[in-house]
Amino acid sequence: MAAVGGSGLTLAWAQSPSGGGGTAGAPSVEPRASLPALQAELEAGRRHLQQIEARVKAEADARRGEIAALDAQQRRLQEEIASRRQAEERLAAEAAAQVAAARRAVQRAEEQLAQARQRDAEAAELQRQAEARRTAQERASAAVSTAEKRVALVVGNADYIRVPLNNPVNDAVDLAAALRRLGFDVMERRNRSSDELKRDLIEFQDKLGPGAVGLFYFAGHGVQAGRGQNYLLPVGVDYRRERDAEVFGLEAGSVLRRMEESGAALSIVILDACRDSPLPAEGRSSASRGLGRMETPSGSLVAFATAPGTTADENRSGRNGLYTQYLLRAIEVPGLRLEDVFQQVRRDVERASNRRQSPEEISKLTSAFFFRPTQPQQRVVGPAETMGAAASQAPVLTASSSAPDPEVDLWELAKRRDNVASYEAYLRAYPQGRFAGTARGALEGLRPAAVATVPVAAPAPAAPVAAAATPPQPVVAPAASTFATSTRRPGTVFRDCAICPEMVVVPAGRFLMGSPETEAGRSADEGPRRWVNVGALAMGRYEVTQDQWSRVMGVNPSTDKTCGGLHPSQAVDCPVQNVSWTDAQEFLRRLSATAGHRYRLPSEAEWEYVARAGSTAAYPWGESFVAGRVNGGPSTSTRLVGWVPSNAFGLHDMHGNVMEWVQDVWNDSYSGAPTDGSAWLTGGDPSRRVLRGGAWSGSPAALRSAARMGSPADTRNGMTGFRVVRDF
Repeated sequence: MAAVGGSGLTLAWAQSPSGGGGTAGAPSVEPRASLPALQAELEAGRRHLQQIEARVKAEADARRGEIAALDAQQRRLQEEIASRRQAEERLAAEAAAQVAAARRAVQRAEEQLAQARQRDAEAAELQRQAEARRTAQERASAAVSTAEKRVALVVGNADYIRVPLNNPVNDAVDLAAALRRLGFDVMERRNRSSDELKRDLIEFQDKLGPGAVGLFYFAGHGVQAGRGQNYLLPVGVDYRRERDAEVFGLEAGSVLRRMEESGAALSIVILDACRDSPLPAEGRSSASRGLGRMETPSGSLVAFATAPGTTADENRSGRNGLYTQYLLRAIEVPGLRLEDVFQQVRRDVERASNRRQSPEEISKLTSAFFFRPTQPQQRVVGPAETMGAAASQAPVLTASSSAPDPEVDLWELAKRRDNVASYEAYLRAYPQGRFAGTARGALEGLRPAAVATVPVAAPAPAAPVAAAATPPQPVVAPAASTFATSTRRPGTVFRDCAICPEMVVVPAGRFLMGSPETEAGRSADEGPRRWVNVGALAMGRYEVTQDQWSRVMGVNPSTDKTCGGLHPSQAVDCPVQNVSWTDAQEFLRRLSATAGHRYRLPSEAEWEYVARAGSTAAYPWGESFVAGRVNGGPSTSTRLVGWVPSNAFGLHDMHGNVMEWVQDVWNDSYSGAPTDGSAWLTGGDPSRRVLRGGAWSGSPAALRSAARMGSPADTRNGMTGFRVVRDF
């Protein structure tokens, strides 16, 4: 018998012997549980199995959904990667093409620049040769002109019935004396009536004669009347209407006609007659204020004390009118051509009047003329002049002309540029030269009136710029300073030693640092604005020059040693370039040891205070950029220091030329910055320092007073330079 059991049921069967009475293999059932219970248990098992199957199916469906989502996401990522790869390849190809094009453009630009520099060098040499020839010609002309007959009619009218004047008689007396010293046969006339003035003109014409040099000067009232003609007014007339000026006045054009009819080789007419009209208000038209332009013949020059339609300053507090005051000074300067004389007068008058009065000239000159030639060898004085009377024959000056020389070349260059740096360069090279007095006189006219210059012994001629192999100049014992405690007046100019920079004393003050949010071109790092107090200090009048750097350091690191085309011997006063903040510190250390005084970089606050010089606008002169005020905006190269006029504190090139290192570390705003004018040496990025002022290649926005930038302290390029500060 075998048995199988399970689920509470036992099945049993027995093997019957063959031939037995029962069915072989038939099981016998022995129920251990009831059939309903068994069925219930089976049903429960089926349900449990179904639940398991359902759960497994749900989980499988969920996994299949997740896998499908991941597959879709993977496909999207692959598509995006492929798209980005294609874009990168396209951009790389475009960038490579642009780089190649840029390289070709740079190469072409370099080639063009090299060609342009070659052309500039050739042009500069041709210009130098032309100037040398012109100088020789002018010397020859001067020699000829001094032998010519010189005649002058000088009139001073002051005793007018309605509007008497103070200075015209003094003007006439002083100018007549000066012209006699210069070889003129002078007709000096004072307070002339209508008839007298016309007779004077006839006598003047008779005296001139062919080939003479004639000069007519009138100080007094002059007006436009009638059809815009200029009339010089005699005394003794009660002028009530313009018609009176036409009837009794001397028409200025008739003076030129008389001089031309005489056959004079040169006619000079000087009209210090632009004072306000003596006509009553109801008797004058809008055109009767001042003098107007007039036609001039060939070989003549007409000089007006002020611009057409305006009036001149009589300078009642002085002996002479403002114009004649400076005319008397300029005609005594040796070696000045006639045009240069009036250019000097215009510059002096504009400076003294703060540009309210601006003289003008109408010139149709055909030859050079010198009131006082450059190199007179002998002066022959007529006997009448020896006795103090007006000579009947003009004294003769004879002069010899010679081949051009370096001193003359440098002097001609200084005259053409007509700025402080060029005249000082001449004086450094030739402190006792033939034109030294003229150069010093020109400097006096160019320097601000408020600046009191402390005399400094003339330095030796400037040494050539040292080559890179030249060893640094040794530190020597400090020279005696010309700067004493008593000379700390603002505007004072001084120099501690022969190789030291020229310094200007700047007054203490308080100013608003930074830029307003409305300023055009402003950057966020220029604020917030704050009031800063700055103590008195002395700052370099100019940026440190290549010559000064070479003398202290022994080498010249500049990338532009010619200021864009000058001969190196003339370019010693170009600003030094290509120096880092660290380089500047070494220069200051050596300079301080040489001079015996501590020199340093300015703080950023000191720099902006001096650059503004009292201005609150974007630029020291106003809100709009003016190209002629700076070397920048952009320009093509550096220029000699002092190329542009000084600011109100007497410093040059605070804007443009080269960017100037200051002491401060770079902070990207003024939040927490000092307010006592000291350098900000904490916070920010100590590896970077501040540059101010913009450069020759900078945009107008970079040249504003508040503009600033930060750069690593070891940065060197053709735009970086600096100026120095000396503490008291």
